[in-house]
Amino acid sequence: MISDNDHTSHTSHDQQATDNNQCANGASSQSCCVQEELSACQAQVIEWKDKYLRVNADFDNVNRRAAKDRALSQHTAQVAIVLPLLTIVDDFERALEQQATTTDAHKLVEGITMIHTSLVKYLASVGVEPITEYGEFDPELHEALTSVVSDTHASGMVVSVLQKGYLFKGKPLRPAKVSVAQ
Repeated sequence: MISDNDHTSHTSHDQQATDNNQCANGASSQSCCVQEELSACQAQVIEWKDKYLRVNADFDNVNRRAAKDRALSQHTAQVAIVLPLLTIVDDFERALEQQATTTDAHKLVEGITMIHTSLVKYLASVGVEPITEYGEFDPELHEALTSVVSDTHASGMVVSVLQKGYLFKGKPLRPAKVSVAQ
């Protein structure tokens, strides 16, 4: 059974063959030029379609490669941050082992103080610093948990720090939790 599309397709091919024969036989030069232009346009469409498919495939490959590079870069950055922390964990484990064998609390506190100093130095090396501005309340740097009546502080001034805040490369990482004078 021949469908309408098949019939149209055969007719179209037959028409092209007839037109080509007429062009060759010197028939209407206008229809011959139109046929040549049509053939040139069809060839150009095929060429542009091929270029489009190639560019689209290249674009997909670039996107996949960029995603892979981002993932690798993230992993590398995370390793660079976490690896030095393992030394600090090791120090804590040694301090905990010493706690079981020593009765001198002063040495234990001294060891923990050294570990704290090591951790603070590491954080500073990656750009983490404690917030030191605790004068007037700044919503960018402080989170007000309570407001208190104070005779010694003006209204809007930080009275006490309940939890330290930190900056990362000069920008707020974690706001300080504070109480503010009314």
